Amino acid sequence: MIDRTIAEHGALWFDEVEYECCARGVFKIDLMDFNQDGTKELVMLYNNRESIFPFVDVWTVKNGEAVQLFCERQQEENHEAAISSRIYQNGGNLYVPVYDSLDQNPVYVHLYGFDENGEFGEVYQYENNAFYMNQLPDDMEFTEYSSVQFYVCDRVTDYGAQKNLMKESLQTDMEDILKRLELTVPENSSTQTSQSEFDITSMLGEWTLEVAQPNTENVSRHLIRLNADGTMTLRAEDGSWLDYTYTMDETHFYYTYSATGITGGGTYAISGDKIILSKES
Repeated sequence: MIDRTIAEHGALWFDEVEYECCARGVFKIDLMDFNQDGTKELVMLYNNRESIFPFVDVWTVKNGEAVQLFCERQQEENHEAAISSRIYQNGGNLYVPVYDSLDQNPVYVHLYGFDENGEFGEVYQYENNAFYMNQLPDDMEFTEYSSVQFYVCDRVTDYGAQKNLMKESLQTDMEDILKRLELTVPENSSTQTSQSEFDITSMLGEWTLEVAQPNTENVSRHLIRLNADGTMTLRAEDGSWLDYTYTMDETHFYYTYSATGITGGGTYAISGDKIILSKES
């Protein structure tokens, strides 16, 4: 399941632009016994370019077969300068929290775990304030079991130190768990993957961008210019130049249209003066 998930979503890499750093791909794998039955569940965190917030994917073994128990984003919105994914515990049992939209008031928190019948699903729901004030049903008290920081931005004091600490922690954890499970560590989990580490110098200048649309035979072609400051200009059909920002590593290329914030991208290959992009669906 780990190999398949990494193949589908990519190994750990870091997306950096304008003092903002986010872990991408499969960036956390762990084994946790959610209901103290002696069987550790497999927990994986991964995301994509559509959102910085990861999916939490939980698997167990039943009758010798891998069974998926849960797969959902924990939240969709957050205005904090550093964001973490958390697992909570109560009475030794573990729970995945999922938050309603943070722009709603009140915010409801849904806790997923095993119930008394051994089924994995939503076990508790409460208002966010109740959690912090410990006003929970049956006098229950939830505490943090694990926390994985996956995003940091320039509002954090000493951004560089925070970013490097996050990257080192995720890379070390990923390599350790894969080695313990006797799995091969993907090459880009600990090598040059982010824009700040990837040597962008050779990519600067004018290119023809060929974009293969997913699930179709359509290919569009654009003249682009890549600049060292992370900006990109694209020539429109009327001859004008449109402003974009972009990030690039050894395998992936993503761009955002500055006027609308719409993002596209995927994996790429170089052929002469062309960047041939396989766009993600």
